[in-house]
Amino acid sequence: MKKISASIVFSFFLINQIMAQLTPEERIQDSIIGWYTAEPKKATTPFTGEGKTFSVKQQENLNEIIRWMRQTYTPVGGLGTHDKKLFITAGEYRPIKRYPPHSYGIDFRVWNVSYTYNGKWLDAKGHFKPVSEEYTRFDIEVNTLPGTWPISWINNDDRYVFTWEEDKTASNLIGDERKKADPKIHPNLYPWLTWQNKQVQSVFLVPGNKLPIVAVTKGELLQMAEESFEILLKELKMTIEQQFGSSNKVAVEKAYEGRKKVMEKHLLNIQKLKAKHSATLNEPAIVDNYSMNIYSFETDPDPFVIREVAFNNKDYYRVYKYSKELLQKCKTDQPQWLNITVPYTTKTDGNQEYEMYKSVIENFNYEYAYNYFFNPDKVKGKPYTPANEQQLKARLDTYRKKGMETVSFINTSTSPNVLLADDFSINAEGTNAKGWKMSTSGEHSTITTIKNETGKWLKLGYNNTVTPFSLKKPLPQNFSISFDIVTDDFSSRSGGTVKLYLSTYPLLATGGENKAKDGAYVQLTIGAGNEADLYNNNYRGEAKLELHTNPPLFRENFNEGAFYTKSLTEFTNKKRKVQVKLSFNNGEIQLFINNTRVAVSGKDMKLAYGGICKDCRIPAGLSFNTISWENFTSNSKETGVYISNIKVTKG
Repeated sequence: MKKISASIVFSFFLINQIMAQLTPEERIQDSIIGWYTAEPKKATTPFTGEGKTFSVKQQENLNEIIRWMRQTYTPVGGLGTHDKKLFITAGEYRPIKRYPPHSYGIDFRVWNVSYTYNGKWLDAKGHFKPVSEEYTRFDIEVNTLPGTWPISWINNDDRYVFTWEEDKTASNLIGDERKKADPKIHPNLYPWLTWQNKQVQSVFLVPGNKLPIVAVTKGELLQMAEESFEILLKELKMTIEQQFGSSNKVAVEKAYEGRKKVMEKHLLNIQKLKAKHSATLNEPAIVDNYSMNIYSFETDPDPFVIREVAFNNKDYYRVYKYSKELLQKCKTDQPQWLNITVPYTTKTDGNQEYEMYKSVIENFNYEYAYNYFFNPDKVKGKPYTPANEQQLKARLDTYRKKGMETVSFINTSTSPNVLLADDFSINAEGTNAKGWKMSTSGEHSTITTIKNETGKWLKLGYNNTVTPFSLKKPLPQNFSISFDIVTDDFSSRSGGTVKLYLSTYPLLATGGENKAKDGAYVQLTIGAGNEADLYNNNYRGEAKLELHTNPPLFRENFNEGAFYTKSLTEFTNKKRKVQVKLSFNNGEIQLFINNTRVAVSGKDMKLAYGGICKDCRIPAGLSFNTISWENFTSNSKETGVYISNIKVTKG
């Protein structure tokens, strides 16, 4: 029989202890959840609505795309759904309706899931149901374009005219993360036509990488607007009759004549714009407003004059149209193009959204999809397989194995009284801290190094709590917790700010606090100040200790809580590192800054308006079940804040 070493036994015990401490709700973000919607059934009959007919072949096109995506994307941290969309309405109600081109697609979503709310989001068998209204969506559509707005009042059966937002690839408007990213998005997309704006990224599968839409000239736009004026007046009359009732002829005529005069002024403006731009009427129409109506045609401001700032920021819109020929082709079983649109996300958005994004961008087999629709002989008899399939499998395996590498450095050899000692030294730069649970909302917290400081540090993401789930809880009655904080250099009045939060409230099955029960919480906020303000009233460096209880024990003038505040001259833009320690002894709290005791709760904490806080301590019998750190820096985008050398000691 093989012998098992004591260290292996300890490690196995520790890993299982850690995994046991993670609640089901906490495990969701790292868990493969899968699809809620069943695989599509074969289409057998055409679908007709409001004058449009979607053939069996068109419906099967969507079914095939769904099958491919189910092989490509496995929802993590959420539940996947897909719903076929057959566009049969004009979108907005108008007395004279203008239908969009014949188009269809699939609405894919990943929904939040939860064990909370007394099982409201679980079915009778205990399986997840989507949490209502909490989802992220991506789309695959046929014959549509993202970021477009119809100029519906000039459209008819022979043309579909619209404005289209400019492609903002490499623009300064797509954010810092996008600036660092590949401007072509990803190598999987290099062969294809792409388009980006602030929120989404789109890929077009179209022959020749050229969309068959036609650019509209200034002259054409003005001419179409002028020709559509009588139709617009007819629509106006119908709208007013609906408002007042067709029998109230006097009111209808009065309202109609008033609005008609206003519209006639803009008709005159169209004629003036023709004269003004007579030398450039054959140039493409570029306008300053996405929603072009009759009132958009002014001489001042001129819709064709783009301000320099707007031009530099690509904050303008080109006018295009589907020709009569293209509108007819869109009705056939042959797609004119496919449009795959997905919201841009990063790791900071959490596993649920990031896994969706990576699967669509990196693992959907665009080449197979293109050939299936536009060069079918190339894939005849060949099954669909995801792109970069081994990478996809490896990534999914990491979720299946999550938790096996989550042990933080717990120093039990130095002293049995040391409950946690973590300097993050076993972590690689740019990774999550092993043994720490981090919120997936807000900015992500990562391991890093700091110039002129030794060791590894956890850079705290704003609005992103971090908590050591490898720390056994509840904590003992008597213990101390210490840690170091470093702020980036700063020139504003305040720098890096960290909040430490400890709570005795009992935990729900989800890992959240049950604040309906009796309990208490302690909050310590440490913030750096600018030394230039040391001798005036603007110095912002501060240490603030708070104690709150339920039921309220410390109350003054209806304001609950006990407080201690110190002007923290030890932590500034010049002295950018500080050590902090809290000790708890029989409910009394002591605060240390750089190993010097600066406050004792029973002596130094006051009520909300400065009154004496009698017996200012944590109520007897309460133990801490929650401990977390959070970045509270007011200018967190410019100033980073870091923690390390965390130590929790019993006694």
